[in-house]
Amino acid sequence: MLYDALGAILRAAAETLYRDVRPHVDDERARTQLDAMAALASDVGAMWEGLFAGLERHDAILADALREDVDGDDPLARHHALVAALNARVAELQSAGTDEARAERARLRTAMAAAAEVEQAVVERVAAAPSLGPARRM
Repeated sequence: MLYDALGAILRAAAETLYRDVRPHVDDERARTQLDAMAALASDVGAMWEGLFAGLERHDAILADALREDVDGDDPLARHHALVAALNARVAELQSAGTDEARAERARLRTAMAAAAEVEQAVVERVAAAPSLGPARRM
């Protein structure tokens, strides 16, 4: 799938910038900018490689909490549909002032916290990855 390949493409582009282009750049300011772009491409590529697996886990948590499943081949469309369903459900529960609605909102908050932990793990994976050459993380 194209979504999955993009991470590897970005990391390869970063390596090419750093390994093959950087030695030919004499201007120090341009070299600094190139290093920053290579680091950014590398970081986004590293995050991207785990992004869709994380998105799948994230959405499984939301689908379970909402007790509904969204079909389709496009992971972004599925995510959008689940978030829209979650927003609609929370809005519905907020207008209901019952104890049951408050309990349901608390259950959904717990699920959203678990989904946020999945997102955090993707970000932490990138933060733990070694940076490319002398480039600094932004």
